[in-house]
Amino acid sequence: MTVGLLGQMLKKDALQDPVTGVVALVVGPLIALFVALVRYAPNEDTARALGLRQAPRALPLGLAVVAGAAAGLPLDDVVLRMFELFPRKLPAGAELALEGNALSEVVLLVGVVLLIPVAHELLYRGFLLPRLVPRLKLWGAVGTVALLHAGELFMNPHYLPSVLGLAVLAGIAAVGGGVWAAIALHVSSQAASLLASLLGLAVPGQGSKGEIVHLGQTEAVVCGAVLLVAVVLMLTVGRRRAVA
Repeated sequence: MTVGLLGQMLKKDALQDPVTGVVALVVGPLIALFVALVRYAPNEDTARALGLRQAPRALPLGLAVVAGAAAGLPLDDVVLRMFELFPRKLPAGAELALEGNALSEVVLLVGVVLLIPVAHELLYRGFLLPRLVPRLKLWGAVGTVALLHAGELFMNPHYLPSVLGLAVLAGIAAVGGGVWAAIALHVSSQAASLLASLLGLAVPGQGSKGEIVHLGQTEAVVCGAVLLVAVVLMLTVGRRRAVA
């Protein structure tokens, strides 16, 4: 989700500082990950326990980047549709700026694009997913972990479908390329939204004048087609990996 949409979520009610929210969204999964490692993998090498020992492969990694980039703007648009179905006041774009605080802007951008995706993928697709596969089978584990991931936002239900969709895509990427591919997909989805915004393209969100900006029909079709092809290829790679 874009920095703007994340800021809208973080500024709800008492949480007025988006940077504080970013820190919370990073520290929370890391604490859970630390507890899980101590409890369930106390004697295991940390990198191996998180799937980081597996060298990233070019094809799954590339497909994950393409899928994440194609999914970024449509998932943002899903958030806006949820706000329209279940209205809640959105802060105008100008309210999301961190006036004159360059350090806060850097922390927010790095947190949204890199730190939050990495922390969540290490916990959900790096640690949890491989350990649930023996009990729930592959796709049962992928779905269960996606639900757990989306469940973090039960207090912000407008974001649940978008996060659930992203979590399912990350799970598909992990099947074929491990945690590295899941991280690549999550990061690229955030980066694509941010890059489109920086390039001045019409991205889903609320404009400075209060108007709601949705993803255009042409852009939605292109993103959907690219995402569909990438997902099919990721599933193919995952099937071959499972057979091997």
